[in-house]
Amino acid sequence: LNWVGLWPRRQHRPSQLSGGQQQRVAIARALVTRPALFLADEPTGNLDSRTSGEIMDIFHDLHSQGSTIVLITHDGDVAAQAARRIRILDCIGETVTLNGVRFTVIGILGEDEDSLTSTFTADMQVAYIPYTTAQRLASNISASVASFYLSPMGEDTADAAEEKLTAWLLERFDKDEDAFSVSDSSALEDAMSEVTGMLELLLGGIAAISLVVGGIGIMNIMLVSVTERTREIGIRKAIGASRGVIMLQFLIEALMLSLLGCLLGLTLSAAVLAAVSLLVDGVTFLMEPTVVGVAIGFSLAIGLLFGLYPADKAARKPPIEALRYGE
Repeated sequence: LNWVGLWPRRQHRPSQLSGGQQQRVAIARALVTRPALFLADEPTGNLDSRTSGEIMDIFHDLHSQGSTIVLITHDGDVAAQAARRIRILDCIGETVTLNGVRFTVIGILGEDEDSLTSTFTADMQVAYIPYTTAQRLASNISASVASFYLSPMGEDTADAAEEKLTAWLLERFDKDEDAFSVSDSSALEDAMSEVTGMLELLLGGIAAISLVVGGIGIMNIMLVSVTERTREIGIRKAIGASRGVIMLQFLIEALMLSLLGCLLGLTLSAAVLAAVSLLVDGVTFLMEPTVVGVAIGFSLAIGLLFGLYPADKAARKPPIEALRYGE
């Protein structure tokens, strides 16, 4: 961190760093093992020209110290700084080697960020080869196909594709419907959505019960406070305090008590998220500002709702009886 100029920010969270500083953190992590070969894929993407220059200066320093830098970029100005440049216009038709076997690239799959499987394969590099070729390369691949995947031309053709596939399989297996099964990813997504909905209802119910229990606790605390401060209420009314002033005082106290509990809960939640982020490599958990605002709003509402009765009880106390309390 000191070498990339980020030692003063070593205690900062990722959300508190700029894009260029986050790029420097990635470089620092890669330098921990002092690699002889350094691969940088679009290191200056989405950065301004000044920050891009700072990142490139770091790469020049690495190169001067003996490291080999392999840099992939679409920026001509960045590429111009390399000692050797290889320009690839189109991968289709190119030859690649996998486990010592040469293959010809016939197509490139596009990214599908909305797909469910993309969530689990985001960091994977996958190459698709013919099944028979895979059988020759590996001895643990069976000659019989137990399952396979099909992709329709578009979302609007998924149902038609499933019907055609089912009809083809029925014909192949002599109308035996128990010999095979056809399922699509939408069924899995629907099941996950249903489970997520149930979890949201469950967690919402638990949160509602917690709010009610917390509100009852606030009301009990305020009722005890009203009882213990009966003479104080009598004195304030005797010197001219109105009913509204007394009620406002106890309402503010109830709101402050509820807000204090909310702040303690948010602090504990932030600490737990920070601990989980440290334990889980490559994943950062952050608390959204919207969540903080909703939590504060609910806490104030609970304080107001459950603080009304104690405040009204304090405001209704007759001043003479309040002054005689405890005698």
